[in-house]
Amino acid sequence: MVLEQLCRPLEDEEYALCLLHRDGPAYHSRLHAISDELISQMEASQCLVIILTKNFLESEWKTLQVKTSHQLFAKNRGKRVIAVLGDGVDQNLLDDELGQILRKNTCIRQRDHLFWQLLHSALPARLSSIPGSGDDTSQIYSDMYGIVPSAVI
Repeated sequence: MVLEQLCRPLEDEEYALCLLHRDGPAYHSRLHAISDELISQMEASQCLVIILTKNFLESEWKTLQVKTSHQLFAKNRGKRVIAVLGDGVDQNLLDDELGQILRKNTCIRQRDHLFWQLLHSALPARLSSIPGSGDDTSQIYSDMYGIVPSAVI
């Protein structure tokens, strides 16, 4: 659902995405190590979009690695955090850590009739829409969007 309904349309609009499951480092929920690679990817990114689904909340969010890396990203004032609330996710029933992230950042319901307009206004500008960005080197691309899978470049 997330890939088809959210990621593909954004990638079709030339947003560069780095997805935890597709592009991030492999992690195991029983290990309590925070991956340097995951932290590096998040530090290189301008924006973190958290897609809050029941599955994410019941599995990934419970891992120390994911929870801590998201909290570290959210504390960085120069970074944007956008939370997308999926169907059946009650913002009032989230744990304290996630609730704190949501209260301080942009939160959009996936079923909102203005969803795409709200999401686009919250996202950073794409490289192609920035004046003087005709030089499409991988360094500029990387600086703009963070670490991107080599297949995209």
